[in-house]
Parts: sequence; C-alpha cells; structure tokens
Amino acid sequence: MCNILFDLDGTLIDYKLRIYKLFIDLTGISLSYKSFLMYRFNNYSNVRILQKFGYNEAQLLEFSINWLKLIEREQYLDYDTLFPFT
Repeated sequence: MCNILFDLDGTLIDYKLRIYKLFIDLTGISLSYKSFLMYRFNNYSNVRILQKFGYNEAQLLEFSINWLKLIEREQYLDYDTLFPFT
C-alpha cells in the first residue's frame, strides 16, 4: 500500500486571505491586510504579532486553540484562491 500526501498551501493555493480573515475574526484587532502581510513577510508568527498587541499567555493559548479548531473550516477555506496560471 502506498500513501500519497499533497500539500497545496503556498504552492498552488494562495491562503493569505484565509489566515488574515481568521486572525481578525479571532482577535478583533484593527489591522489592515497590508500590515498583516508585512508582519508575515518579516517572519512574524501569529503569536509574535499578538504579543506586540499585548496578549498575555492565557490569551495566546486561547487564540491557538481556536485557530486550530477553525483554520480548516469551509467558511475560511472559501477564501483560498489558486495562484494565477495554476
């Protein structure tokens, strides 16, 4: 038996809007899409961004738990798009 795993995020699929929408929905932080992408471009994790906004350990844990529960929900996956010419 052979198992094959495909990971399309970032290769064929642009997921940036999905992670932005979920981030904003979970935090309510007023952060533009452009600013969010700048943080991510500079290798800031969600936790590091939230620390800049004063989140404490309990808030970070709650965010992380909710992130894992919701990131693959259809309402957020609908934000994914194929990269041009894919």
